[in-house]
Amino acid sequence: MSVLISGCATDQDQFSGSVPFVAEIAAKPPSTKSKGSWIHEPNNYPSEAYQIAETSYWQTQITELPMAVEKLEGVTIVGLSDKDARTYAGPHYKKQLGTQPYLVRGIFWNYTGYFSLFLKDDELYVSHSSLGHIRGETKLPFVINLKRTPKRVYTYMWSAL
Repeated sequence: MSVLISGCATDQDQFSGSVPFVAEIAAKPPSTKSKGSWIHEPNNYPSEAYQIAETSYWQTQITELPMAVEKLEGVTIVGLSDKDARTYAGPHYKKQLGTQPYLVRGIFWNYTGYFSLFLKDDELYVSHSSLGHIRGETKLPFVINLKRTPKRVYTYMWSAL
């Protein structure tokens, strides 16, 4: 059993409001990392991190998915222009003052569950938590607004089964 605990976000500009304290508890299945996998688990999960508000990131549109995945081959995060951010994220994308849009890796095992993005110092954690059986890894990049480029990006999944 693994536990990931996040703190309360207080930086209004970065997080678009305060996000309540969250404790996420889930069974972590064995790694199914294969060649070309985007799984990049941290050695230690953060004991305190800021959960990034859902208004600061967007899943890549299905029509742009192949191009986004290709752009992230070999890198975990890449800076974007506002135009490219809107192309990948679609019409819901909103530029936030003092931030830069980035394309970042995301992964999931099945279509249940939800994504959570956390920031701790210069590390970005992209997590998908779900119920159900583990299927193959599915790549799903995100557009995210951040004040600075993270030095490390971790992508990982949790499942209750």
